[in-house]
Amino acid sequence: MVADEISRPRLTKLRGNYPNPFNPQTWIEFSLSENGPASLHIYDERGRLVRTLADESFLDSGTQRLVWDGRDGSGREVASGAYHYVLKT
Repeated sequence: MVADEISRPRLTKLRGNYPNPFNPQTWIEFSLSENGPASLHIYDERGRLVRTLADESFLDSGTQRLVWDGRDGSGREVASGAYHYVLKT
């Protein structure tokens, strides 16, 4: 077995963010089973896009961690509340 096969996850998996709740930033961690384009978008409770952390970015397989600083796409701080993130590969 090749070393790369040992470290590569078998499934693409979106993990929780840390810290949660966060102030002033949070890390969103996920694992990719193969190299390729991935998108990570953050939405508010009403389903409106708040911020894009990755947009069809080419990412390597393995564990990835992106940081959200609690700001929207225009750089304004977002209100306190629940936010949802969606990973597309």
